[in-house]
Amino acid sequence: MEVSKALPGADLIERCLLDLQQGIESIPALLVLIGAINAATLRAVERFASRG
Repeated sequence: MEVSKALPGADLIERCLLDLQQGIESIPALLVLIGAINAATLRAVERFASRG
């Protein structure tokens, strides 16, 4: 996954994603993973709510 260099913290996010790809469970990498799960959950809730 490529992260736009224009985003704040892009270098940190890229390092965290690399950690996860390599199976390294660093604290920053796990925080990125939690954020991704939360974002996916929000998208699913929004899709469900828009049906109604």
